[in-house]
Amino acid sequence: MRRAVFIFLLFFLGNSGLGASVSSNLVRWLAAFDSIVFSPMYEINVMPLALADFYKPHVRAGFGYSYGKTGFLTEIGLGSNIFKKDEEYGFWEVRLQYRYLMPEGKKSVFYLATEVFINQALYVYDGGFVYGDYEIRADNIHKSKLKYGFNIIYGNKALTFKRVSFDTYIGVGYSLLRIKILSYANARTYEWTTREYIAERGAGLYGSPNFVFGFRINYLLAPGQYSNYYSP
Repeated sequence: MRRAVFIFLLFFLGNSGLGASVSSNLVRWLAAFDSIVFSPMYEINVMPLALADFYKPHVRAGFGYSYGKTGFLTEIGLGSNIFKKDEEYGFWEVRLQYRYLMPEGKKSVFYLATEVFINQALYVYDGGFVYGDYEIRADNIHKSKLKYGFNIIYGNKALTFKRVSFDTYIGVGYSLLRIKILSYANARTYEWTTREYIAERGAGLYGSPNFVFGFRINYLLAPGQYSNYYSP
C-alpha cells in the first residue's frame, strides 16, 4: 500500500503543472526515498560460535542492511558468569562492518568486508600476573582486558530456507589489548626466574594479529532488491 502511494505521487508530480525544476527535484527526492525505504534488504543474525569461545563466552546478535552492492552490519555481544562456571566474569562487545557485495547466482552472495571492533572482559580470580621481572601471586584479582582493532573479511551468504541464510567467513586483522589490574589482595612477590608458575600477563598494552573465522545464522526481514537473488 505504501509503495503504491509513492508510485502515485511520482506519477502525479511528473504530470502536474508545477514548475519544471520544482517538480523534477521532488520526483528525484521521492524516488531516492523510495529506494532507501522499500528496496534494501534487512536482516537480523546470531553468532552461535560466540558461546563456544573458551576465554570469553558470550551471546552475539546483530542487524544487517544491504542496498545495491553495499552492506552494513552492527553486532553487539554480552557475556556474564552464567557462561563461565566457578568464575566471576563479565563481557561486552560492539562490531561495525562495511561490506562490498558480489552476488553469485540466485541464492548466494560473496562479500569483502572491513570490520572495526571493541570489547572488554572483566575477570575476578585467584592466581598470578607478571609485574616487570617479578611475579605477583594474589587472591581476588580484578582484571580488565580492553581490546580494539580491525579485520579484513571474506565471506559468503547462502540462502538455505525461504528467509534463513548461513553466513560463513574468514579474515585477518590487527588488534591492541590493554590490560589493567584493578585490585587484588594478599599479594606475594616472587622473582620471575624459574617460570615454574605460569602467570597471566600483567598491566600493559599489547599488539597482535587477528585470525578470524566463523558463521552466522541470518533471518531475512525484507529481501528488497535482493529478491532476485534470495528468491524462494
